Amino acid sequence: MALILQMVIYEGQSLFKWHVFDNIFPSPDADRRPQAYCAFYQGKWLLINQALKSLISPNGNRVEINQAVELKEGAQICLSQEAHGCIVNT
Repeated sequence: MALILQMVIYEGQSLFKWHVFDNIFPSPDADRRPQAYCAFYQGKWLLINQALKSLISPNGNRVEINQAVELKEGAQICLSQEAHGCIVNT
C-alpha cells in the first residue's frame, strides 16, 4: 500500500527522492537531484516532472519527463508506481 502524503508547496520547491519514496530519507549521502518542482503559472499550481519515470496524474495518465500536471485541490497524484512510491493529496 502506498504512503499518502500531504505537502505544503511553494514556488520553485523541488521534490527529491525522499519525497517520492517512503523508504528513502534525506541524509548526507542521499541523491540530491531534483525529481520534480512546483511552479505557479497563469494562475495555476503545477508539478513539473524532471525525472520521475512513472508519475501519474489524477485522471490516470502518465506525466512524461518535462511535462506538467496541475495541482488541483482534492486530487491525488501518484509520484511513482515503483515499489515504495508515494501518493500526494493536493
